[in-house]
Amino acid sequence: RAEGEIALLRRQLIRRFGDLPDWAEARLADADASQLETWSERILEATSLSAFFE
Repeated sequence: RAEGEIALLRRQLIRRFGDLPDWAEARLADADASQLETWSERILEATSLSAFFE
């Protein structure tokens, strides 16, 4: 399930902010379920990639 959530967030981030740098890919890969849930809501309001990961 987490892999599916990561894939969805990755697609949304790329669509919104362009290609992801290595550090962003690493953050996605290392995220736990709680972090993925937080990010799934944050994607709606983030104005930048760095703001998304804060």
